[in-house]
Amino acid sequence: MVREVVREGLSGEELGFFMRFKPENEYVSRALGWAIAAHRDQKRKLGEPYIIHPIEVARILKEWGLNRDEEQAAGLLHDTVEDTETSLEDIKNRWGSKVAGWVENVSKFGSELETLRNVTSRSFIDAITGLLKLADRLHNMRTLFAMPPKKQNAISRETMDVYTELAESLGMWIVKEELSDLAFKYLDPDMHTQIDEEIRCDPRTDPACYLHYKSKIEALFAMSGMECEVNVRFKGRYSTYLKREKKIFQGECSPNDLIGINDLVSLGVIVKTREDCYKALEKIQNDWDGTGIADQPKDLIGNPADNNYQALQTGIQTSDGPIEIAIMTAEMKAFNDLGVAYKMSRDPEAKPALLKPVFLPSGKAMFMPPQSTGVDLMCRQDVSLARKKPVLIVDGQRMPVTVVLPVGATAEVIPTTEDDTSVDDHLFKYCLPESERKLRNIQLTAQEEKLQERGRKILEELLKPRGVLLMDDLGKHMVARIVRGVDRMENRVKSQEQLYHLIGGGFLETARVSTVLDEFGVTKSELGLSTILVTGNEDKPGILDILTGTIAEYGGNIKAVHTQTENGFEVRIIVKGINHESEDSIRDILGNNPVFQNALVI
Repeated sequence: MVREVVREGLSGEELGFFMRFKPENEYVSRALGWAIAAHRDQKRKLGEPYIIHPIEVARILKEWGLNRDEEQAAGLLHDTVEDTETSLEDIKNRWGSKVAGWVENVSKFGSELETLRNVTSRSFIDAITGLLKLADRLHNMRTLFAMPPKKQNAISRETMDVYTELAESLGMWIVKEELSDLAFKYLDPDMHTQIDEEIRCDPRTDPACYLHYKSKIEALFAMSGMECEVNVRFKGRYSTYLKREKKIFQGECSPNDLIGINDLVSLGVIVKTREDCYKALEKIQNDWDGTGIADQPKDLIGNPADNNYQALQTGIQTSDGPIEIAIMTAEMKAFNDLGVAYKMSRDPEAKPALLKPVFLPSGKAMFMPPQSTGVDLMCRQDVSLARKKPVLIVDGQRMPVTVVLPVGATAEVIPTTEDDTSVDDHLFKYCLPESERKLRNIQLTAQEEKLQERGRKILEELLKPRGVLLMDDLGKHMVARIVRGVDRMENRVKSQEQLYHLIGGGFLETARVSTVLDEFGVTKSELGLSTILVTGNEDKPGILDILTGTIAEYGGNIKAVHTQTENGFEVRIIVKGINHESEDSIRDILGNNPVFQNALVI
């Protein structure tokens, strides 16, 4: 048995640990003394005394606001049962059943994924256990450099698959970001180094840049007498990597820089009240000078994000690239950063939330509220599946997504069709409020897509007599002029997508659009353009030769070619310099060619 001590019997080095931690009372002092004695002969891979680890875990918990005596004792004692002669009965007798329960749960949680799966298949995880295990993993990841490479990789993989998901489930976003970045460093060191270098070389991360705009915001509010604090945050390495990969796929970002990442640098404006948030946004929107301000700020206070993040978001367009501005209260910031830990620090009597572990077939863990259904899993996994007639697979068995997920099950949601459909109304009845918000958003997106597609088709009919099929064929500069022209008449059209929406929804008369098109010379006679559109069932060599040869025969000058080869082929060619008779001849030639299923010439 380990002898119970407070300060008596400690060596000089151990007494130093004791004094640096500065326990606030006798209860925590006894826990620290016991932990020091229990781990006395143990060393970490770094070669340092093992007691440094539980002390750091307790310190991390304190930083998160978990500084009540029982929480601190659990942090200090969390490894004693697993790694020393201490028994759970020792813990229970000296620090109570609550601390003993947390230590037991953390010990059972295990350090290997299979151990975790075996344990969690039988029980829920309470929030305190989750927070203890997160603090434990965070300190271990911060010192992972001392481990051999094989161990580094295995621990980092587990961190990505399990602990980042646990952090997200508890709303611990700053912890998720740090864990992700640390794991990324070992799992893909070359890419981590590349992203790190790109972030450091991006001019927005230069103090000369971000401190200028920080001070500009501070001066703006000082002049108005509104109190605020402005802090600077850089986006994490791993989240920057993921966001750029997504934007590259969407064609919105270059693989050679980070200019397309609008929140690489974020200026957080902290004000006193919710009302002040809106006043601050209005101040920035109205009084900012010299740099572009985002036209459409995001109100994530009135309409919180799916992860319950709250702020008013806008941005400034600098000569070095975009910088985000996020306006929030101190309470919003604390919740945005620390989620459940912040809520528990504010309400000591709050009952700790329970989490239900569920595993994807890949081994990745999801930590869900107890009543979570397959709909909730889908919304965490990929909410777009809601439009593809989803079904739930639980331990190999197919069932409706409305089923409540079993604890510790291996589960996933899969689509049953590749085509996008409407979101089934019954899904809203079988999910948690957070999932319902996601479903509402995707339903609104689907409705918006329908309106825009209808608007495109209506506009296509307006453009056909003018020699083009699509707005994009007029070029970005002309499209921007048309949008501004319609906005001048309507004062509600800020983008091409809004134009489609208003036309598709019947909120904008096409006659007004025609007037603007005429005003800017988008007519057949002034543009001198023709469009040739052909489709076919089989893509094969020589199709472009047929088209370009025919156009050349009639003296046409090709201005642009657009091709699509999925499920057959489609070719759209913008041509200048052919008259009406030539259009008729080309239409007849292509229409009679068996290579083409359809041929349109306008």
